[in-house]
Amino acid sequence: MRIALLNAQVPFVRGGAELLAEGLQRQLQMAGHEAEIVSVPHNWNPASKLLDTLLAGSLVDIDELGGLHIDLAIGLKFPAYLARHARKRFWVLHQHRQAYDMWEDGTSDLLTQPEGAMVKAAIEDADTRAFEGRPVYTISANVSERMRRFIGIESTPIYHPPPLSDYLKPGEDKGYVLVPSRIGPAKRQKLVLEALALTRTPVRLIFVGKPDVPQYEAELHAFVAANGLSDRVEWYQGLPVEELSDLYAGAQAVAFVPIDE
Repeated sequence: MRIALLNAQVPFVRGGAELLAEGLQRQLQMAGHEAEIVSVPHNWNPASKLLDTLLAGSLVDIDELGGLHIDLAIGLKFPAYLARHARKRFWVLHQHRQAYDMWEDGTSDLLTQPEGAMVKAAIEDADTRAFEGRPVYTISANVSERMRRFIGIESTPIYHPPPLSDYLKPGEDKGYVLVPSRIGPAKRQKLVLEALALTRTPVRLIFVGKPDVPQYEAELHAFVAANGLSDRVEWYQGLPVEELSDLYAGAQAVAFVPIDE
């Protein structure tokens, strides 16, 4: 069976969504299928660009590509999951949260833009039409609850093993908290640094992740320097899986602090 995995792409940004799509592709190939990731560029700044992104995703027809019939499409992420296919299923990582829970709690960047409400309504409408009448699965009960609460779509969570599940192991406590994630405002790494500045114990922080917002990275480094934390904070990116596994094994705790994840 030929299977297309519909995932959004932000050029030069790599994180959990990419790892999940690649993991699903490998598992499908191991099961004897042909599987390809079909990416649609995702641009949300300014908000008007979201309408272009939404339209681009909706116009993609992947029933047949290059003369090859595609047997099944699996939609993973907005706006790629809007692509048209006669036999489409969904395993949703998340919707465009700026139009849903982040709008509700006042943290959405759409709230500060004149066309924000109109873009929000367009995203809700496109999502509802895409999901209605099709099997919808998500990566967690949290994602399913958001979908039910905001657009009335029922879905079923299917949990996947962590990308490092084959490498995780116990280890000796080495006195640090591991903070693994790409570096950006949505991941809120500054909260962890602010907590470190208030601690009285000699715990350290180890950040592992590539920055996707240079200004935010600069802000974090400036905070570290201003608060005398340079000898208690380490930064890494692009580590081999064995080294990352060792860091998990030696951590006192793992900190991951985005809103509602």
